[in-house]
Amino acid sequence: MDSNKLISLQRTPSGWVASFYISGQPDAEIVKLFGTHSLPTPFTENAPYKEVSEAIERVNPAHWVTGHPANRSYSNKEGN
Repeated sequence: MDSNKLISLQRTPSGWVASFYISGQPDAEIVKLFGTHSLPTPFTENAPYKEVSEAIERVNPAHWVTGHPANRSYSNKEGN
């Protein structure tokens, strides 16, 4: 896993959004492909953080995955 690669998950009224960063900056490759570094996921706002983060990490094994559900910060690397 590359410690410089991060996916930040945010729960929104329309569902979970994943924002991609490298070294704290928006991932230029993702921006080049999609025009933004924040992409919707297939998860509704009702999906639990643990389910979302585990699925996102499975398909992005080189990234750290963190999130901000319910105004709290979580990281699956800390056992949450």
